[in-house]
Amino acid sequence: MLSKSKLIGKLGMIACLVAIISCFLPWVTFPTQNETFTGFYVKKFPNGVYYGKPGIYITMLSLFILTLMLIQKLWAKRTNLFLSAFFVAFVMAVYIRFTNSLFENEITRRYGFLLLIISSLIMLISCMLPDMKLNQKKEEKIIDKAG
Repeated sequence: MLSKSKLIGKLGMIACLVAIISCFLPWVTFPTQNETFTGFYVKKFPNGVYYGKPGIYITMLSLFILTLMLIQKLWAKRTNLFLSAFFVAFVMAVYIRFTNSLFENEITRRYGFLLLIISSLIMLISCMLPDMKLNQKKEEKIIDKAG
């Protein structure tokens, strides 16, 4: 049986892969344009508005966070915490950008965004609770400094 910290670490790694997969799933549908946008497919609107391709950045950040989850060093865990918090903020900004509309029923939200938001939050929780053992000497130094 896996311990709780190892289980959370495995869930975080799975969440990184789910975030990458969700970039290929439908995020929003514009019924007036008859278009469905994903993280990699975004069409420029006739008025010149273009949302970019956030799937590229989400994929790169997810892979980098996954790599740092595998490294058992303290600096990697701290960097991973910062990057996963940045990742959640970036996903929320992309969500606001894609789902912002002036009129009701102009945009239909799809399941890809929901999957992306949930996986990014799981990644953040996983990075907040890393599975890492400190040496006995390091623990004594930390206790001496605190006490």
